[in-house]
Amino acid sequence: MNNSDYNKSFTAMVGRHEKIIFSVCFFYATNEVSFDDIRQEVLISLYKVQMEIQQF
Repeated sequence: MNNSDYNKSFTAMVGRHEKIIFSVCFFYATNEVSFDDIRQEVLISLYKVQMEIQQF
């Protein structure tokens, strides 16, 4: 799978699960840690994990 296909696959996966991803981020957001920071970290982590899974 090339990078373009991988990025499309990742974007589609996030789109399918957007509500739950963002709900969890919102749940953990506080005055000290913003929703945007949590969302960014979660999406980066998901991207890395999906990349590792795709290699198998």
